[in-house]
Amino acid sequence: MAFEVTSDDVVLTNNQALAIGIIVNELVTNSLKYAFPDNRPGHVTVRLRAGEEIEVAVSDNGIGRADQSVSSGLGSRIMMLLTQQLGGTLDHEDLRPGLCVRLRAPRAAAH
Repeated sequence: MAFEVTSDDVVLTNNQALAIGIIVNELVTNSLKYAFPDNRPGHVTVRLRAGEEIEVAVSDNGIGRADQSVSSGLGSRIMMLLTQQLGGTLDHEDLRPGLCVRLRAPRAAAH
């Protein structure tokens, strides 16, 4: 398994950093659990960009989502609540192969 993590140099509030960290952890865990069955090799990428808004993208080159409906599991509900707390959106994109989940949220002033 290969990982690539890139990030802009950005200062976040504690609440933003915590929410983004939990969301990224859930997305990477989901990639590792579901995208690469039978221990097949793969690549997971995490990118954080910060301009006028924060954008975090977690993508993989795995099998994609077999079920295109939005999951209602505990992890998905937590991600949606944290996304709402950030005032953001969470979008899924089928990459063929793979999946990209992108979080976009406004930047809050760090103190």
